[in-house]
Amino acid sequence: MLISIHIPKTAGTAWRLMIEANAGLQASFVSVEARDRDDAATRALALIDSGRENEARTLVEDAGCQMIHGHRADAFLKLFPNAPAIFWLREPKPRLLSEYTHLKTFKREEGKLGQAIHAGAADLGDLARARGQIYTRLESRLDEHPGGYIAMLTERADQAAQAFHAALGWRGHLARRNVAPRMSSATLDALVDGQNEALDEILASDRRIHDQWRQRWDSGEAGERAMALLQAGPRRQPPPLRHYLRRLAGIGKERLGRALGRDWR
Repeated sequence: MLISIHIPKTAGTAWRLMIEANAGLQASFVSVEARDRDDAATRALALIDSGRENEARTLVEDAGCQMIHGHRADAFLKLFPNAPAIFWLREPKPRLLSEYTHLKTFKREEGKLGQAIHAGAADLGDLARARGQIYTRLESRLDEHPGGYIAMLTERADQAAQAFHAALGWRGHLARRNVAPRMSSATLDALVDGQNEALDEILASDRRIHDQWRQRWDSGEAGERAMALLQAGPRRQPPPLRHYLRRLAGIGKERLGRALGRDWR
Protein backbone atom coordinates (compact mmCIF):
# COMPACT_ATOMS: atom_id res chain seq x y z
CA MET A 1 0.00 0.00 0.00
CA LEU A 2 1.13 3.53 -0.85
CA ILE A 3 -0.58 6.69 0.41
CA SER A 4 -0.15 9.75 -1.81
CA ILE A 5 -1.22 12.95 -0.07
CA HIS A 6 -2.04 15.68 -2.57
CA ILE A 7 -1.20 19.23 -1.48
CA PRO A 8 -3.22 21.81 -3.45
CA LYS A 9 -1.41 23.42 -6.38
CA THR A 10 1.64 21.16 -6.42
CA ALA A 11 1.74 18.26 -8.91
CA GLY A 12 -2.02 18.39 -9.35
CA THR A 13 -3.88 16.67 -12.14
CA ALA A 14 -0.66 15.61 -13.86
CA TRP A 15 0.17 13.31 -10.94
CA ARG A 16 -3.34 11.86 -10.81
CA LEU A 17 -3.20 11.14 -14.54
CA MET A 18 0.11 9.31 -14.16
CA ILE A 19 -1.24 7.21 -11.31
CA GLU A 20 -4.38 6.24 -13.22
CA ALA A 21 -2.37 5.41 -16.35
CA ASN A 22 -0.12 3.01 -14.46
CA ALA A 23 -1.93 1.68 -11.40
CA GLY A 24 -5.39 1.46 -12.97
CA LEU A 25 -7.98 0.07 -10.56
CA GLN A 26 -5.27 -0.77 -8.01
CA ALA A 27 -5.35 2.92 -7.04
CA SER A 28 -8.32 4.67 -5.47
CA PHE A 29 -8.92 8.42 -5.32
CA VAL A 30 -10.18 10.28 -2.24
CA SER A 31 -12.43 13.01 -3.58
CA VAL A 32 -15.39 15.25 -2.82
CA GLU A 33 -16.38 15.27 -6.49
CA ALA A 34 -19.54 13.43 -7.53
CA ARG A 35 -17.73 11.54 -10.30
CA ASP A 36 -15.53 9.80 -7.70
CA ARG A 37 -18.27 8.88 -5.23
CA ASP A 38 -18.01 5.17 -6.11
CA ASP A 39 -14.24 4.94 -5.61
CA ALA A 40 -13.40 2.64 -2.70
CA ALA A 41 -11.27 5.25 -0.93
CA THR A 42 -13.96 7.93 -1.18
CA ARG A 43 -16.53 5.55 0.32
CA ALA A 44 -14.02 4.50 2.98
CA LEU A 45 -13.39 8.14 3.89
CA ALA A 46 -17.08 8.56 4.74
CA LEU A 47 -16.74 5.61 7.13
CA ILE A 48 -13.60 7.10 8.70
CA ASP A 49 -15.34 10.44 9.20
CA SER A 50 -18.17 8.64 11.00
CA GLY A 51 -15.76 6.77 13.28
CA ARG A 52 -16.03 3.37 11.55
CA GLU A 53 -12.33 2.81 10.86
CA ASN A 54 -12.44 -1.00 10.88
CA GLU A 55 -15.16 -1.04 8.23
CA ALA A 56 -13.17 1.46 6.17
CA ARG A 57 -10.05 -0.72 6.27
CA THR A 58 -12.04 -3.80 5.26
CA LEU A 59 -13.66 -1.94 2.37
CA VAL A 60 -10.27 -0.82 0.99
CA GLU A 61 -8.70 -4.26 1.39
CA ASP A 62 -11.66 -6.06 -0.21
CA ALA A 63 -11.43 -3.69 -3.19
CA GLY A 64 -7.84 -4.82 -3.81
CA CYS A 65 -6.61 -1.26 -3.43
CA GLN A 66 -2.82 -0.86 -3.29
CA MET A 67 -2.62 2.92 -3.51
CA ILE A 68 -4.75 5.71 -2.07
CA HIS A 69 -4.31 9.23 -3.39
CA GLY A 70 -6.01 12.59 -3.01
CA HIS A 71 -6.23 15.69 -0.82
CA ARG A 72 -7.75 13.68 2.06
CA ALA A 73 -5.46 10.66 1.73
CA ASP A 74 -3.81 11.59 5.04
CA ALA A 75 -6.98 10.29 6.73
CA PHE A 76 -5.73 6.77 5.90
CA LEU A 77 -2.36 7.05 7.67
CA LYS A 78 -3.77 5.65 10.91
CA LEU A 79 -5.57 2.81 9.10
CA PHE A 80 -2.40 1.71 7.29
CA PRO A 81 0.50 2.66 9.59
CA ASN A 82 3.07 0.62 7.66
CA ALA A 83 2.19 2.12 4.27
CA PRO A 84 4.81 4.56 2.94
CA ALA A 85 3.49 8.06 2.26
CA ILE A 86 4.22 10.35 -0.69
CA PHE A 87 3.64 14.06 -1.10
CA TRP A 88 4.70 16.71 -3.61
CA LEU A 89 6.37 20.05 -2.95
CA ARG A 90 6.46 23.24 -5.00
CA GLU A 91 8.06 26.62 -4.22
CA PRO A 92 5.90 27.84 -1.30
CA LYS A 93 5.04 31.36 -2.46
CA PRO A 94 4.00 30.44 -6.04
CA ARG A 95 1.99 27.55 -4.58
CA LEU A 96 0.19 29.88 -2.18
CA LEU A 97 -0.56 32.40 -4.94
CA SER A 98 -1.89 29.62 -7.19
CA GLU A 99 -4.18 28.38 -4.44
CA TYR A 100 -5.43 31.90 -3.73
CA THR A 101 -6.17 32.74 -7.36
CA HIS A 102 -7.90 29.38 -7.81
CA LEU A 103 -10.16 29.93 -4.79
CA LYS A 104 -10.81 33.50 -5.87
CA THR A 105 -11.86 32.34 -9.35
CA PHE A 106 -13.89 29.24 -8.49
CA LYS A 107 -16.60 28.85 -5.90
CA ARG A 108 -15.88 25.76 -3.80
CA GLU A 109 -18.56 23.95 -1.86
CA GLU A 110 -16.15 22.64 0.76
CA GLY A 111 -14.17 24.83 3.12
CA LYS A 112 -15.38 28.03 4.75
CA LEU A 113 -12.13 29.87 4.01
CA GLY A 114 -12.32 29.08 0.30
CA GLN A 115 -15.89 30.33 0.18
CA ALA A 116 -14.88 33.51 2.02
CA ILE A 117 -12.03 34.16 -0.42
CA HIS A 118 -14.34 33.69 -3.39
CA ALA A 119 -16.84 36.11 -1.85
CA GLY A 120 -14.15 38.69 -1.11
CA ALA A 121 -14.55 38.34 2.66
CA ALA A 122 -11.01 36.94 3.10
CA ASP A 123 -7.73 37.84 1.43
CA LEU A 124 -4.28 36.44 0.68
CA GLY A 125 -3.09 37.16 4.21
CA ASP A 126 -5.92 35.07 5.66
CA LEU A 127 -5.00 32.15 3.40
CA ALA A 128 -1.31 32.48 4.27
CA ARG A 129 -2.03 32.40 7.99
CA ALA A 130 -4.23 29.32 7.56
CA ARG A 131 -2.17 27.35 5.03
CA GLY A 132 1.23 29.01 4.82
CA GLN A 133 2.88 26.20 6.79
CA ILE A 134 1.17 23.27 5.10
CA TYR A 135 4.47 21.45 4.36
CA THR A 136 5.68 21.95 7.93
CA ARG A 137 2.53 20.55 9.52
CA LEU A 138 2.39 17.56 7.17
CA GLU A 139 6.05 16.63 7.55
CA SER A 140 5.81 16.95 11.34
CA ARG A 141 2.95 14.48 11.26
CA LEU A 142 4.74 12.11 8.88
CA ASP A 143 7.86 12.09 11.05
CA GLU A 144 5.75 9.98 13.44
CA HIS A 145 4.41 7.69 10.68
CA PRO A 146 5.92 4.17 10.98
CA GLY A 147 5.74 3.53 7.24
CA GLY A 148 8.09 6.38 6.36
CA TYR A 149 7.63 8.98 3.65
CA ILE A 150 9.20 10.62 0.61
CA ALA A 151 8.68 14.13 -0.76
CA MET A 152 8.75 14.66 -4.52
CA LEU A 153 9.50 18.05 -6.08
CA THR A 154 7.64 19.49 -9.06
CA GLU A 155 11.01 20.91 -10.16
CA ARG A 156 12.48 17.38 -10.11
CA ALA A 157 9.47 15.59 -11.58
CA ASP A 158 11.57 13.65 -14.10
CA GLN A 159 13.69 12.16 -11.31
CA ALA A 160 10.55 11.17 -9.41
CA ALA A 161 9.10 9.52 -12.52
CA GLN A 162 12.34 7.57 -13.02
CA ALA A 163 12.05 6.23 -9.47
CA PHE A 164 8.57 4.89 -10.25
CA HIS A 165 9.84 3.41 -13.53
CA ALA A 166 12.64 1.56 -11.76
CA ALA A 167 10.74 0.45 -8.65
CA LEU A 168 7.34 -0.45 -10.10
CA GLY A 169 7.74 -0.69 -13.87
CA TRP A 170 5.58 2.40 -14.46
CA ARG A 171 5.79 4.27 -17.75
CA GLY A 172 5.49 7.85 -18.89
CA HIS A 173 6.14 11.08 -17.06
CA LEU A 174 4.25 13.88 -15.40
CA ALA A 175 2.63 15.98 -18.10
CA ARG A 176 4.23 19.41 -18.37
CA ARG A 177 1.95 21.74 -16.48
CA ASN A 178 0.98 25.28 -17.33
CA VAL A 179 1.83 27.45 -14.35
CA ALA A 180 0.89 30.85 -15.75
CA PRO A 181 -1.15 32.66 -13.08
CA ARG A 182 -4.82 33.33 -13.67
CA MET A 183 -4.29 36.96 -12.77
CA SER A 184 -2.06 39.46 -14.56
CA SER A 185 1.39 40.22 -13.18
CA ALA A 186 0.19 43.67 -12.14
CA THR A 187 -2.73 42.18 -10.20
CA LEU A 188 -0.46 39.67 -8.46
CA ASP A 189 2.05 42.41 -7.60
CA ALA A 190 -0.78 44.41 -6.08
CA LEU A 191 -1.85 41.36 -4.06
CA VAL A 192 1.52 40.95 -2.37
CA ASP A 193 2.34 44.66 -2.21
CA GLY A 194 3.21 45.47 1.37
CA GLN A 195 2.83 41.81 2.41
CA ASN A 196 6.10 40.33 1.14
CA GLU A 197 7.87 40.55 4.48
CA ALA A 198 4.94 39.00 6.35
CA LEU A 199 4.54 36.26 3.72
CA ASP A 200 8.25 35.45 3.82
CA GLU A 201 8.07 35.07 7.59
CA ILE A 202 5.02 32.79 7.42
CA LEU A 203 6.49 30.69 4.61
CA ALA A 204 10.01 30.43 6.06
CA SER A 205 9.65 26.93 7.52
CA ASP A 206 7.98 25.59 4.37
CA ARG A 207 10.76 27.11 2.27
CA ARG A 208 13.37 25.35 4.41
CA ILE A 209 11.61 22.02 3.89
CA HIS A 210 11.43 22.62 0.15
CA ASP A 211 15.13 23.53 0.00
CA GLN A 212 16.13 20.49 2.09
CA TRP A 213 14.30 18.10 -0.23
CA ARG A 214 15.75 19.79 -3.30
CA GLN A 215 19.22 19.16 -1.89
CA ARG A 216 18.31 15.52 -1.17
CA TRP A 217 17.12 14.97 -4.73
CA ASP A 218 20.21 16.67 -6.15
CA SER A 219 22.53 14.56 -3.98
CA GLY A 220 20.79 11.30 -4.89
CA GLU A 221 19.73 10.61 -1.29
CA ALA A 222 16.03 11.11 -2.04
CA GLY A 223 16.20 8.88 -5.10
CA GLU A 224 17.57 6.00 -3.03
CA ARG A 225 14.93 6.58 -0.37
CA ALA A 226 12.20 6.60 -3.01
CA MET A 227 13.41 3.31 -4.50
CA ALA A 228 13.18 1.62 -1.10
CA LEU A 229 9.73 2.96 -0.17
CA LEU A 230 8.05 2.61 -3.55
CA GLN A 231 8.44 -1.18 -3.49
CA ALA A 232 5.20 -1.19 -1.47
CA GLY A 233 3.24 0.30 -4.37
CA PRO A 234 1.26 -1.25 -7.24
CA ARG A 235 3.00 -2.65 -10.29
CA ARG A 236 1.94 -1.29 -13.64
CA GLN A 237 -1.53 -2.43 -14.65
CA PRO A 238 -3.12 -0.71 -17.67
CA PRO A 239 -6.39 1.02 -16.72
CA PRO A 240 -9.79 0.12 -18.18
CA LEU A 241 -11.12 2.10 -21.13
CA ARG A 242 -13.16 4.47 -18.94
CA HIS A 243 -10.07 5.61 -17.02
CA TYR A 244 -8.00 5.78 -20.21
CA LEU A 245 -10.51 8.11 -21.87
CA ARG A 246 -10.70 10.27 -18.75
CA ARG A 247 -6.92 10.56 -18.80
CA LEU A 248 -6.98 11.68 -22.43
CA ALA A 249 -9.59 14.30 -21.54
CA GLY A 250 -7.39 15.51 -18.68
CA ILE A 251 -4.34 15.83 -20.94
CA GLY A 252 -6.46 17.75 -23.45
CA LYS A 253 -7.54 20.13 -20.70
CA GLU A 254 -3.92 20.76 -19.72
CA ARG A 255 -2.95 21.53 -23.32
CA LEU A 256 -5.89 23.90 -23.65
CA GLY A 257 -4.82 25.55 -20.41
CA ARG A 258 -1.34 26.21 -21.78
CA ALA A 259 -2.83 27.67 -24.96
CA LEU A 260 -5.12 29.99 -23.00
CA GLY A 261 -2.56 30.85 -20.32
CA ARG A 262 -4.64 29.37 -17.51
CA ASP A 263 -3.28 27.75 -14.37
CA TRP A 264 -5.34 24.59 -13.81
CA ARG A 265 -3.04 23.06 -11.22
